[in-house]
Amino acid sequence: MASVDIKGISVGYGNNTVLNDISLSIKDGESLAIVGPSSCGKTTLLRALCGFNKISQGEIYIGDKLVSSAKKRVSISPEKRNIGVVFQDYAVWPHMTVLENVVYPLRKQKVPKVQAQERAMKAIAQVKMTEYAHRLPSQLSGGQQQRVALARALVSSQNLIVLDEPITNLDATLREEMSYEIQQLQRELGVTIIYITHDQETAMTIADRMAIMNNTGDIQQIGTPEEIWTKPVNQYVYKFLGVSNFIPVVYENGRIKIVDENMSMTIENKGLEENTEYMMASRPIEIKLVEAKKGDEGFIGKMNRVTYLGDQFDYFVEVGVHTIRVHQDSYDAFQNGVPEEGKYYRLDFSQPQFYTMNEQAVALEGEVD
Repeated sequence: MASVDIKGISVGYGNNTVLNDISLSIKDGESLAIVGPSSCGKTTLLRALCGFNKISQGEIYIGDKLVSSAKKRVSISPEKRNIGVVFQDYAVWPHMTVLENVVYPLRKQKVPKVQAQERAMKAIAQVKMTEYAHRLPSQLSGGQQQRVALARALVSSQNLIVLDEPITNLDATLREEMSYEIQQLQRELGVTIIYITHDQETAMTIADRMAIMNNTGDIQQIGTPEEIWTKPVNQYVYKFLGVSNFIPVVYENGRIKIVDENMSMTIENKGLEENTEYMMASRPIEIKLVEAKKGDEGFIGKMNRVTYLGDQFDYFVEVGVHTIRVHQDSYDAFQNGVPEEGKYYRLDFSQPQFYTMNEQAVALEGEVD
């Protein structure tokens, strides 16, 4: 196992700076997911760690070994960093069997043949591919080929493995299965894993902690999946984790009022400032619809669209000039009645988050009625 310490690194291509002053620490035996949109620099960060990209500033340590330093002019070659790498495109040799593919990095390390075979078969067994050891990649499914790539990474290093969106190309069922298997393998072996992805659900399945990057390559928040989900530090992190609603509101006399709308609801809190505007954030699953009655107070909206998605219903509700997304479990909807388009409903918010206009989260204690 190995810890990783990335200290203030910058990486650029010509005049284009991709990463600027990035710092990140990964604990020994930890699984960390680096999550961000396409082209944000997360793969560049991985390549810098592996030694494929040179850094122009900062230092990288693997364990207590300095492997990259711009100031000290240290750049340990990739093959000497003892990192197992799994890429998105599998990169298995088509003319080699599963066993030969997994043995290959050990041959390059000049490991004795018998020992190499034993280590390779152990890794193949760990990814549940023993019965396929003598098959060619063309005889395997995409998920099985990805297991071969993972086994090859395991024989390359039992200390540190980095995975660059390795299951993105698999179908939904296989992605879920492989996510679980990677998680279980990491727990069984105690190997340090750094997982690069734009898929929030996969990251939450695999990771002990997540690092959220924005479009410009800056790390916005680091924390456990639960911390990231329940306490996003800003609007960007909140939005990035899935479908979300943002409503501009102002807090006045114990009530929150939609800006430029004649709708308000009471709130008991210890964090909002009087006569101050905020963005109120809420996830679709955290909103309950109640058919509106004459004289009802609160946020009232007209049902604009009802879509059945199998396990849930997706509703679009017009609240003034704002369109609010609401999700409801299908069983609950069928039991209690599916809302109808054209009717009016009151929206009850269970866990809203409030952000100042500079996007910082407000520590709120209390409930919304």
